[in-house]
Amino acid sequence: MYHRDLLATLNDLKSLNCEKCGSPLELYKFRVINSKNRDVNADALMVCFKCRLIYNLMILGRGVVGVKDVKTISASSWNDLLKSGEV
Repeated sequence: MYHRDLLATLNDLKSLNCEKCGSPLELYKFRVINSKNRDVNADALMVCFKCRLIYNLMILGRGVVGVKDVKTISASSWNDLLKSGEV
């Protein structure tokens, strides 16, 4: 993944909304994968504190984001999430 693709991907993540309530998702973790035998270039964890959901996303390229998994969390703020260590 090139630097311009990485920046475009991070910019695309700003526009993602929660499927349940429609509020903007907040970025929790972003990881670039440098594996030549996989099609996935990056992974991201995005949080919706309103619905208490965490989305595990895979980024395949510019503008192409897939949902791997959605989990329910008990945290309602960043402070609660970091203290609980749920993720």
